[in-house]
Amino acid sequence: MLIPAEIITDILSRLPVKTLKRFRCVSKSWCKETESPYFINMHLQKLTQARTNLGLILGDRSSTKLYTVDLDKPNPTNSMELFKTIALYNPCTREYKILPSTLFELRIPSGKEYDKFCWERTLYGFGYDPINEDYKVVKIVDYYGNTIDRCFFSEVKVYSLMKSNSWKRIKGYPNYYAIFQPEYHRANKGDAVHWTASTEIIRRDLSPTMIVAFGFGVEGFRIIAKPADYLANEHDYFDLGVLGGCLCLLCAKMCFRVQIWAMKDSWSKLCTVVSELQVDRFNFYVRTLAYSKSEDKVLLELDKTFFVLCDSRMRKSELVKIHGAPEMVTTEIFVGSLVSTKK
Repeated sequence: MLIPAEIITDILSRLPVKTLKRFRCVSKSWCKETESPYFINMHLQKLTQARTNLGLILGDRSSTKLYTVDLDKPNPTNSMELFKTIALYNPCTREYKILPSTLFELRIPSGKEYDKFCWERTLYGFGYDPINEDYKVVKIVDYYGNTIDRCFFSEVKVYSLMKSNSWKRIKGYPNYYAIFQPEYHRANKGDAVHWTASTEIIRRDLSPTMIVAFGFGVEGFRIIAKPADYLANEHDYFDLGVLGGCLCLLCAKMCFRVQIWAMKDSWSKLCTVVSELQVDRFNFYVRTLAYSKSEDKVLLELDKTFFVLCDSRMRKSELVKIHGAPEMVTTEIFVGSLVSTKK
């Protein structure tokens, strides 16, 4: 009895990447099918919706190595050297693409008040453009002055992977300033990247006051309102994350209580974690990484050092050990896919 081709395709589209790569050896037709753009997109959509085949990328902050971790088997498996330039990397296929360089094009006005620019900062965000079916990188370069009025200039560029393999400059960047340590205060949610921001020139003691999003489809910025019942005086700080494909807002108080909101059609409070989170103390950095498969637990990262699994219903938490992981890490969540970095 022959199995219809559409049923075989449907079954294959639900399998993890490693299994699919092995099955390509079964027949030429399977190999051709799983390499088609249609199948690759369908495979990614199904795994994203099912919230399976999730993994972590761990960047060792004391060396130049990247590690990948399967959340079903939390032990680092593969490692590779960090790139010395900006690159797109698929941890499942181990393909990568070095992005072309781009120069700062904005002309800073001449004059005495502009002569004392003391530092520069670059922000990056990655996401998918559903309008043009393209993967893109946004790059924001900020220049900060050392004058009395703290002069500020920014330039925004977007890189297209599938369409042009090049950068283009985007105008209309609002005068809002991403918060001091941008690698902490960023959330990539598919078709947009989000930052916490402030209307003040940044300082080390500054707290964020708003959320700014860059949409990859429209290639524009917008402001997202915080939850109506969010009270700034009840929290030491707030940060951003992603859970189940939804933008999340995290609020911490006194280094032991964490409240989590999720944005679907509107903000709703998911849970309040009031336990000691199984660590003696964490400073400020809290980040959501993933739901458990039953969606009753949330994996958090604390201070780029600890991983804690919080049970929102039982108000309990447990420390998660990732054997072989570096002591200090930069962490990103990913969904395994066959998407190629080659144009």
